[in-house]
Amino acid sequence: MNHSSKLFTSMLLMPLAAFSAMAAELGDWPQFRGPNSDGHVKNVASPLEWSDSKSVAWKTAIPGLGWSSPALAQGKVFLTTAVPNDGGLSLRALALDAKTGKIIWEREVRAIAKAPKIHSKNSHASPTPVVRDGSVFVHFGAQGMASLAAADGAIQWTNFELDYPPVHGSGGSPVFHDGKLVIVCDGSTKPFVAAIDAKTGKVAWKQFRSVVGKINHSFVTPTVAVIDGKAQVMAPGPDHFAAYDLETGTELWRVKAAGWSVVPQPAIGHGLVIYNHDYDNPELLA
Repeated sequence: MNHSSKLFTSMLLMPLAAFSAMAAELGDWPQFRGPNSDGHVKNVASPLEWSDSKSVAWKTAIPGLGWSSPALAQGKVFLTTAVPNDGGLSLRALALDAKTGKIIWEREVRAIAKAPKIHSKNSHASPTPVVRDGSVFVHFGAQGMASLAAADGAIQWTNFELDYPPVHGSGGSPVFHDGKLVIVCDGSTKPFVAAIDAKTGKVAWKQFRSVVGKINHSFVTPTVAVIDGKAQVMAPGPDHFAAYDLETGTELWRVKAAGWSVVPQPAIGHGLVIYNHDYDNPELLA
């Protein structure tokens, strides 16, 4: 049985127990790498050993394949998946009960007649959902994004405007800040960064990269930093790092640094932005 046809088991083993602990002790984990986009969890006793039965709170079989991380909010776990369908795909979002693993709702966001080619190690549902203000925002890269009601999965809006050639499929997740969803779309040609209005689903701004790299495709999740009261989008890209004004999309500054296939989300701390700038010769810069 190949990867595209088998059932993908949601949040296997240790992550199940960790999420159950967070649900009880910390509350929400509403986006990629947590509330502050830093992967930080305090005072949670996560299990150090697990198997297919040990330290498992529950297991739920999910159809299709999805590398997206789960998001947790208001007692629900939100996931995305891509289900093969006669050479095409059914791109879906799901909500599960965080305590029991029971599927509360499952919703198709988009049906695609022919599945685009991606890297064998990737999936068609790799970006992580974002949960805010009663809505779940799901992103399937060049195949579009949508807002769904967290309560029942009703589709509130869809957006299929941000088309780009990701080469290996999509990997970067959207980040929510001040009513906008920021997405990095570094395809093989004309890479850009964009912001979507979270209420309407319309493109608030789209800024093409000012630096064209030798190889342009990257898979970054951006970070938002507030500096002197102004929100800046920190978005590494091909052969450079750039910061953009969250409100307008204007490029505020950039630093050239050779690199392609940039993946890690930048970290903010101690007045610094820290990131890894290359795939072939990775190097940490601050």
